[in-house]
Amino acid sequence: MRTGAPAQTGAGRLAARAALHIGAGAVTLTAPKAAHAEIAAHETAIMLTHTDAKNLPTTTKSRNIRAIIAGPANGINAATREWVLAALTTPAALMLDADALTSFAETEHQKTLFAAIQTRENAATILTPHSGEFARLFPSLAKIAEKTGRLKAAQEAAKTAGAVLVLKGADTIIADPLGNALINANAPPDLATAGSGDVLAGAIGGLLAGGMPGFHAAAAGVWLHAEAARACGTGFTAEDLPPRLTPMTAWQTHNADVVER
Repeated sequence: MRTGAPAQTGAGRLAARAALHIGAGAVTLTAPKAAHAEIAAHETAIMLTHTDAKNLPTTTKSRNIRAIIAGPANGINAATREWVLAALTTPAALMLDADALTSFAETEHQKTLFAAIQTRENAATILTPHSGEFARLFPSLAKIAEKTGRLKAAQEAAKTAGAVLVLKGADTIIADPLGNALINANAPPDLATAGSGDVLAGAIGGLLAGGMPGFHAAAAGVWLHAEAARACGTGFTAEDLPPRLTPMTAWQTHNADVVER
């Protein structure tokens, strides 16, 4: 799990906590060395290291890392692009959110990202944009979303990227490159709070680390994330969500409040 620079580690820490609570087992945050003291002051059960893009493939293999999360407060820049592209060369499942998506907003970078995703053979890749990030990464499909609806746009985006796509919103859509799609229906309006998307990224990443296939992990993570919000009641913040992410038998439960289209 990659986090940001000093004073920008909160998003990564939220995602890491979510992954830990949902059952990932061991979670490691990789961060700039200047941010280590800040992170260590907040976290106890989460391990801490520094891994640059050059060393990421070797580190992933030597530590038997099963899933990688990138994006929350990582910075919108070339360094984030380099780190994501390095992660895509590993056999680990990859969960991309926030800055890991917006860093590829320019057309030339979009093509590079999608080509790298499509070279992966067995490892899952999941993209979790909100509407603004979706419009930046898939500008032509954002127009389709306005005209014919979000479902069609999400399905087309999943095919274009070659990845599982989670289009976040009140009716979050989960789509895969084969055209399969689910619409989540259990999210309360209180979930629209700062940092909740980082928790979702961690929840999905934790399920990937547990061995769930990409489409199932995305659907289960979205459902469990919303259930955690419902358990919190009203007036909660994103920090309240991770402890509510119980490692349920998501294979059996994630369809309970999900409507297939």
